[in-house]
Formats: sequence, structure tokens, C-alpha cells
Amino acid sequence: MEFTRAPRLHQALKATVVVLVVLGLAVTALVATRQPAHAAAPGHGYGAWDDRIGWQGGFVAPDGSVVYCIEPGVSNPSGATTSGGHQSSVRSDSPFGSRTLTSNDLARINYLVTEFGQSASNREAAAVSFAVKYIANPGAMFNSHSWNGTWDLPGYVNWVLHGTIGGAEAGAVATRAQDLITSASTVTAGPAGGGSGSLTFQVDNFNNYRGTITMAGTAGATGTVALTNGVFTTTGSSSLSGMRANTPYPVTGVPPTEDGAPYKISGTGTFTVAGTGWEGAVHVWNTGNQQVTAGPGPRSATQFNVAGTDPTDRSVLFSPALSTTATAYVQPGERATDTLTFRTVPDRAGLNNSWPRTADGSYRVVNAEGTLYGPYADQPAESETVPVDARVAGHATVSTLTAGGPTVSYAATSEEPVDAAGYYTWVWDIDYDNQSAITRMYLPDDYSFTDSFGKTVETSITPMRFTVDTEVVDKEVLLSGAAADTATVTTDGLWLQQNGENVPVVARWDAYYDPRAAADIEEVAGTEIPGEAVYLGTHTEIITDNANVSTPTTVEDGAIRVPASGEGSIVWVFSILRTDQGDTAGYVVDVVDNYGVPSEISTILQPTVTTRASAGGRVGEGIFDTAIVGGHLPANGAQLTFDLYRVPMVQEDNGAWAVDYPTMDEKGDPILDDEGNPVAFDSGDLSWVCSPENLVVSDTDTVGTTVSENGDYQSFTHELEENGKYLWSEKLWSIPGTDEDGDPVGERELIHAGECGVAEETSFALDVKTVVMSETGASTGIEHGVSVWDTAALTGYVPENGRVNFEAYLVPDGTTVCTEENLAWTSADVPLDGGLYDAERPLEVKSETHMFNPDVDSTLYFVAVTYDELGREVNRGACGDPDETLSLKGQKLIATGGEFTPLIVGSAAAALLAGLGIFLGVRRRSRH
Repeated sequence: MEFTRAPRLHQALKATVVVLVVLGLAVTALVATRQPAHAAAPGHGYGAWDDRIGWQGGFVAPDGSVVYCIEPGVSNPSGATTSGGHQSSVRSDSPFGSRTLTSNDLARINYLVTEFGQSASNREAAAVSFAVKYIANPGAMFNSHSWNGTWDLPGYVNWVLHGTIGGAEAGAVATRAQDLITSASTVTAGPAGGGSGSLTFQVDNFNNYRGTITMAGTAGATGTVALTNGVFTTTGSSSLSGMRANTPYPVTGVPPTEDGAPYKISGTGTFTVAGTGWEGAVHVWNTGNQQVTAGPGPRSATQFNVAGTDPTDRSVLFSPALSTTATAYVQPGERATDTLTFRTVPDRAGLNNSWPRTADGSYRVVNAEGTLYGPYADQPAESETVPVDARVAGHATVSTLTAGGPTVSYAATSEEPVDAAGYYTWVWDIDYDNQSAITRMYLPDDYSFTDSFGKTVETSITPMRFTVDTEVVDKEVLLSGAAADTATVTTDGLWLQQNGENVPVVARWDAYYDPRAAADIEEVAGTEIPGEAVYLGTHTEIITDNANVSTPTTVEDGAIRVPASGEGSIVWVFSILRTDQGDTAGYVVDVVDNYGVPSEISTILQPTVTTRASAGGRVGEGIFDTAIVGGHLPANGAQLTFDLYRVPMVQEDNGAWAVDYPTMDEKGDPILDDEGNPVAFDSGDLSWVCSPENLVVSDTDTVGTTVSENGDYQSFTHELEENGKYLWSEKLWSIPGTDEDGDPVGERELIHAGECGVAEETSFALDVKTVVMSETGASTGIEHGVSVWDTAALTGYVPENGRVNFEAYLVPDGTTVCTEENLAWTSADVPLDGGLYDAERPLEVKSETHMFNPDVDSTLYFVAVTYDELGREVNRGACGDPDETLSLKGQKLIATGGEFTPLIVGSAAAALLAGLGIFLGVRRRSRH
């Protein structure tokens, strides 16, 4: 028995007690030695045969074996000891706690007391004693001997034995005890009496190649099994190690012959029971109510042999079959293809054996024959047999490969190409008579497989091809008007169906604007649209049969609208495209009309605009422009606007005026030519004038004048405020469309713009002051034979290459009428030096002299007329202008002798002097 040490304060008393106890034990031992042979005796170890330190070692059992305590804190077995035999159910009862030992606990104690406990070494025996108690009841052990209860084996051993054998030896005992505990920790209990079992096979009734093998026997046993005529499915090997008892393992049969004969799988094996060779039992020795001890227990056998065979024969017959997936679509002229996948199917009894293989793993070859039927307008109805009227479209054969057998797919191709549109369906056969002799050994007699007719997955579609004739509705179209096209669509065979209804086909027209004339457009593929072409829009129609179809013909109905501006053509491209068909894309072959087909081109008709501006006027008068609109107006009319520009002028150092040609652009950068030099404008080139900085007035920001029919349209009238040269520019615009509310949609587009700087579009602000002259200086009473002429001073802009003519009208006195009837004379052309002249430096010109000799007193009116280079009348003097009027005397006659003789007034000299005086007087007045 083990107790806790007493406190030091009572050591004297304890010493006395110890002496008495030792003496008592000595007497007891002496008496015990005289007991019969079945009394236990101390063996090797350390400690004391007392209830304080106790014996930490082995005890010699009556049969001579060394046994060890398994109940910490219980008295030494000093009484009569009897054998309890081998026991596998043991309980450790202790004042410090009880515990039932497990099988593994008992196997480990069995291992320790048998392998190490029979030692003659005190240290070894003491170590075994501590190790056995640690395994049997550690909680009770660490609470005995007044230890503090912590599971500290070195500390505990030192506490118990230090006073007896010293710290060094106590430490050695503890180290060895720990080693023994560690060694025993790997020991597991084996079954009592070893193991036994047999191999049992199960044959799969649905695939005789398959099944399972089970070693039915001792639980926990593992071993190795070798098969005959079979392999383990998971490894493909005929042997398998590590098999566990009572666990089924899948096996696969390997027929021993290649003649189709039935066979059986058999097997043999060796198994090892669980555990490390030690039974979970010890030899128990009882000593009344004293310590129970444990001695060596039985060993456990570790191996046993097993064998077994199939309960029934395994068949090798199989039923080959196949399934196919045809290509969804076969283009006309191509060969139909089908993809075959082979498999096995159950026979009438449900047996579905695997595909047979040879000893080297090669698959048996199976031949299949396919027949292609068609064409059909719709998917043919599925049936078990082929209709008697089915049309054969092709054949194909396939043989499986020895390497892949049913594990790979096979592509079959029809021997004949298909051409007509329609549905084509395959039917495949595997016939006993078409197989090799060796393959027939593995087939049921007269075996045959045929798949169904009309399966969707075995059906291919050859798409429809179309013939298309196209022609525009109108060869000429108006700006902003409707453009339309027509097409006659015909399929070359069957119109494909779905569920009895013709498949709808989407036809499309793509419209393009091409700035080129129709004659200049080359025909190219409709998939290669030229870079010049501008896409306008697309119209689609759904057709379900051969038909004549058209795009809408009015804008209101959705027709393609011709651009609002631009010369050129509308070009159509008709097509039927798979990309437009949605789910039925494979039912058609793409057809795309060429771009530039003559029948698919409409010419865009254009309006024409010519102009004639008023030639000019004086400051304060009005100038205007007139546009003559002809040709073909846009479908919805047009808008006409006018811009008026003034040519900028600059006064030079000598006072003369010159055109102010630009040297900088709108960004302030110099205007340079291609060589980087300042641009030198050609004389008369005024194309640059029509820019915002030179704009005088415009109605472009308004709608201008709406033009709905051909005719003459006058611009606004501009009152001249400044002399100069004015340039007109007309613009013809499209009229934007309107929405449902009548509001404009989009911006108007420029159809036509007049050229800047042309002579016809030039107006001159010019004033002409004229004074008639006579050689006598008189303006009245002009006699016959007196020369007169006209003078003009021009201020404003004088037309380049212009001229002045002076017209003289002779009328009776008292009449102020200037008509062609009284036009008496026109001067020769007086060329003009064009340019801007101000009042300080007018351009002065005069006519040649002329004499007028009227018969009667008359009035002579001069009118100066200024023309530009086009002959337009820029300025005309007023008829009756006092400065342009002369009074002429008629010729006086005297009758003498029947003849009229001129009568010269007697005072001719006086009259001459008087005329001279008048002339001088006029000259003096002109100097004022």
C-alpha cells in the first residue's frame, strides 16, 4: 500500500512507529516464508514491503511468473494468492479511483509484463511496475503516496523512491518507465485465438464481367488476395494488398479463352488479424482484499489463409448497339456526315455484358451499316421501321477500332453528296451476318440491332438556295423623296418546313448613297461596299414562299428616304443572310446581290439654279438678286436664301483705292501657298470675298423663300449705303422633315451654293455726274455747225472692263422724252478703268464731239449710260437732266428766185462775239 509522507514536526514519533512496523513486517515475512507455495513473494524492484513506500517492483506468483500491481494505493499482496486465469475484462479498484481497462490497455500490460517484467534487474522491474500502474489506473497512481496529483511521472517516481534509492537511480527508473510506456503505446489488442475467414464472390446479373469479392472473416483483418480469371476493377491487377475483412471489392472478369466460353473467377489469399500479436488479456492473480496483480497473458495469432470461387458461370455474350448525332446542316454539294457512338444494351433477361476484349486488351471489332434517306420538306416522323417509299440518298459503313472500341466516336460520311434542299435522316444496322467469325462467338445467335427512322439527332438539313432578280421601282428619284426596290425570290427546290409550316425567311435590302453617276459605278461583290458609299438604311421582308416582294414606295410607309442633298445615285444590295434568320439560320444559303448592278441603281435628280443680280445703283437705291430655279426640286420643296458681300478696299498712299486682298486667315496665321510663300491672288479672283467679315446682309438665318416649283425668285432688296463692289451668293436648302407635331426633325442641308465672285452676281454702287459741253460754251441757241460733247465724272465702283456710252436724244422744244424713236446719236464706247473712285478723285471721261443740225428749233438731251463687262447697264443718266440739255436752233431759209438760200444775219460778227461772251461766262461759273 502507498501512503503520503508525514510532516516533519512529527518525525520523532514517526520514527518510533516505523521501527515497530518494520519489526512487525519482519515477523510477518518470516511467517510468510513458511506459507504454502501459492503465497506471493517480492521479486526484483525497489521500495519496502510496507504500506508506506510499498514494493515498486514485481511479485513472484505461485506459478513462478513475475506479476505486477494494477491497483495503485492498495496493500501489497502478502496474503494467499490464487490464479484467476487469463481474463480480458479487468477492473482496477483503488481508494483514489477505479477504472475498467480496455482491450488495448490489457494488451499493453500483457506486452510489458511478458517482454520486460520477467527481468532480474531491480531498475527494470521497478520501471515495469510504474509503467503498468500508469497504463492501468494513472489517476489513482498520481494521487497515491500523498503525491500532489499532477501527472508528472519523473516527479512522482522521485517522490516515491528518493528516500530509498536516491535521486539518481529514481531518475533512471522514471526514464526507463517512460520509455516502456512509449513502447507499449503502439500495441493494439489482437483477437483471441487468431483469425479465420473465406473468399465469397458475387456475380453481377446485368453484367457478368462485373461483381465483387469479399473476405468474410475476422473483423479488422487485412491481407492480400490473388485472382484467377479476373482483376480488381480499381487497379486492373489480378492481386490486391491491403484488403479489409468483410468489405466488398469490385472485380472484373477476364475470360481465360477467346472462344466465347463461360468461365469463373477464383481467388486465394493470406490475411493478418488486427493487433500486434498480443491478446487483450492478462493472467490475473487475486490476494483477498489486497492488491490484484497481472501476469503474462496469451499471444494472438496474426495470419490465416482464405480461398473461394464464383458461385455461377460468367457469360461473355454481349449486345452491341449505337447512337448517332448527325451534323445539323450539310451544304449543297457536300457529303452528309454522322457521328457514331457504340455501346452495349441489355438482352431480354437484362444481361448487359461489357464489350469483349482480347488478352492484350484489344476490343472486338463490330461492323455497322448506315443508310441516308431524303430529301424531305419537313422533319420526317420517327418510326421503328423505314417507310416503304423512303428515298435512299446515300450509304456509309463503319467498323470499330481494336484500340478504342466503344470508348471513341466514329465519323461516317455518305458515299454520295447531297444537293437538293431538304431534311436527310440516317438509319444504322448492326447485323450478326455482317460480323467476323470471332466477333460472332460473342454475339447471341442471329443478333440484330437497328435504330429508328426519322430521329431528330440523326437528321441533317441541306439549306435552301435562292435565285433572285431585282430592279428599282424608279430609275430616277428626287432629293428627300422615296427610293424603292423590288425582288423576285425563287428557291431551287423544296421550301423547308417546320411542323408543317414553311420556314419564314428574312430578306433584306440595304440602300446606299453613292456620289458617283450611275455610269461611273463599277459592279462589285455586295460584301465589298466601296468606300464612297454611304449607308442609308435597311428594309426587311419576311417571305414564306417564292414571291415578288418590294420595299415601301412612300416615305410615309417607311421607304428609304433619298438624301436631302448631294448628286449621285441610290444603290441597292439585296441579300438573304443566315445572320438575319435567328433559329433557322441554317435553313438558307447566303445570297448577296452585287453592288452596282445597273438595275439596282437610281439616279438622284437635281435642281438647277442660275442667277442674275441687278447690275448696280446709286447710294440710296436698292440692289437685288434673282435666282432662276429649274431642273427637279426635292420631293418636299426647298428653301432659297441670299447673302450679300462687299469687296474690301484699301486706300493707297497716292489716294487711289485698291482691293484689300487678305494676307491672314481667320486664325491670324499668314496665308501661304504650297511652297510656303505668301499667296498671291490672281487679278479678278474674288472667291475669297464671301466670308463672314465681308458679309453685308443675309437671310440665311431665316427660312428664306420656300420654293415649291420652278421659276424666278427675287431676293430681298438692299438699299445701298456705301459705294463699292457687291457680290451676291445664293443658297438652295433642303426642307427638314417634321414629326407628328409638325416640328422640324434634323437640320436643313445645303443643296446648292452659288459661286462667289462671278460677274453675273456682281452689283456696283456707282454715281455718274454728267455735263454736256459745246464748242461755243453755250447751252442754248446752238447754231448749226457747232460741235457738242458730253462729259462724265464717275464716283463709286467702276466696273472692270466696263464702258460708257453717251446717248443724245433730239426732240422738239417743250418735249422731255427719250425714246428709241428720238435717239439721234450714240457715242463710241468709252472704256473705263475699273476700280473704286471717291468724290475727291472721280474717274472723268468724255465722248467724242458731234454736230447736230436740226431743221427746226429742238432740244437735245444727253444721257450717259455705264455698262459692265457683261453689257449690263450699271448706271443711266436721267432724261432731261439740265446739265445734260442743249437748246438747238433750226436752219433758217430765204426764198430767192425760186430757191432757198441761207440768210446770214447782218450782225454775224456781233452774234459771234455774243456767243463768245456766253461761253466765257459759263467757263467763269465753272470755276466757282
